[in-house]
Amino acid sequence: MVDNKKPKRAIAELEDLNFQIRGALEAGRNTYWAIVKFESDDSFNKGTAWHLHVTFENNPDLSQDKFLTTVGLLSEDGPEHLLYKGSKFELVCFDMKTIIAKGVIVDLK
Repeated sequence: MVDNKKPKRAIAELEDLNFQIRGALEAGRNTYWAIVKFESDDSFNKGTAWHLHVTFENNPDLSQDKFLTTVGLLSEDGPEHLLYKGSKFELVCFDMKTIIAKGVIVDLK
């Protein structure tokens, strides 16, 4: 049997974008992915990490402080239960420490 379940998507508000994400937006990319650390995820500091795919809505104005995005986990096995309204998260670099953006889920798709 084929499972045609679509991955869960959510609307998130991002802020505190670092130069890497801003540079990608300036170059015309409206999608980005990074390691995500959810505030409510106890497994993150135990060696488990997930990637979040981020799509910026429309053509973001880089003079803004906050940006509306559509987000979803890259892995089908990812913890979709962490994508709930009010869930806070950080996008981090591969060193798992450097924060490149902060976000909060504002609605589900």
